[in-house]
Amino acid sequence: MKQQIEQMGAVNLLAIEEFEAVQERFTFLTAQQQDLLEAKQTLEETITEKDQEVTTRFKTTFDAVSSQFERTFPRLFGGGRATLELTNPDNILDTGIE
Repeated sequence: MKQQIEQMGAVNLLAIEEFEAVQERFTFLTAQQQDLLEAKQTLEETITEKDQEVTTRFKTTFDAVSSQFERTFPRLFGGGRATLELTNPDNILDTGIE
């Protein structure tokens, strides 16, 4: 048995303290990870809400400007017709105007 103990080598007397320090660090980092995941979720929800709000406001404003443009164009140029159109009406956030 003495030989088996000798084969095990030196005992790290600080192992318990090192373990506790590592465990404390792990607990801290796990809490930080959870905070970051919750913050990411909140940001994604906020971005989605703002995208919807921007889309609604842009569409409302575009429709009003387009309507006024169609009424104003003939008066400015003595007749004729002109319209404003979205280049990608299915994706308001990435559309252009022609």
